[in-house]
Amino acid sequence: MPASSSGGLGFRRSCRGGTLHGRWLVHYSCPDRTKFARRTSASYRLERRAGNKKELKKTGQLYGLQYEPSGALWHPTLRHLVCPAQHTMYDWMHVLVASGGVAQYEVNGFLAAIQDIGIKLEQIDSFSSAVVMPKSRGQLPKMFFEERYSPEDKSHIKCFACELLTSIPILVLFDNIVLQPPGKLLQHCDCLGYMADILGILTHHDAVELAPKLQVITEAHNRLFVDLYSNCTKPKYHWLYHISEHL
Repeated sequence: MPASSSGGLGFRRSCRGGTLHGRWLVHYSCPDRTKFARRTSASYRLERRAGNKKELKKTGQLYGLQYEPSGALWHPTLRHLVCPAQHTMYDWMHVLVASGGVAQYEVNGFLAAIQDIGIKLEQIDSFSSAVVMPKSRGQLPKMFFEERYSPEDKSHIKCFACELLTSIPILVLFDNIVLQPPGKLLQHCDCLGYMADILGILTHHDAVELAPKLQVITEAHNRLFVDLYSNCTKPKYHWLYHISEHL
């Protein structure tokens, strides 16, 4: 697919990162939805117009498009049928809880903040072992948080999606019992609470009906996330805004 997520500045198939003449750019870490410029079939037609090599290179840098004469976006029989802005669907599992998802970075950042106030990861594991989860979720490994936490900068917790889905409710319970009563890490607690709400909606049988609520919670979450974990704001952070639109 001749659309690049690493070689250009656009990064998004649903939103634009700049105008054709480069007069403005909006980084994917921007939490303000009002600044997003929606890509449309018409804008894609303008962005992929043929030109000389210099013009094509400039277009690629602005919009994340890599020109390929035989690619679907430029193919004479396909170019009028294929529109990534309309045909791209974001898988919430990979956006949030797998393959470097937003929640993986958030949990790792949350664990780092907990350690900064003197709480050890082995204490979190001890708390976790006392929590009885539904059979559908199962129990976490005995030393899950201590072993899976990554101390490296800009890194995420190393775990499977199912483990992360189990760990977040446990950490929210820890927040409610241990952190919030004395007023510790309240913004971190709120952010993680929003993430738990997002996952709760996405795993609910009425998720489609709850899409408007999901959008509101996502915006509240992302405003906190970019303040608390700015070093871990990746393109998937922006893709999260589109999840509610794809339900």
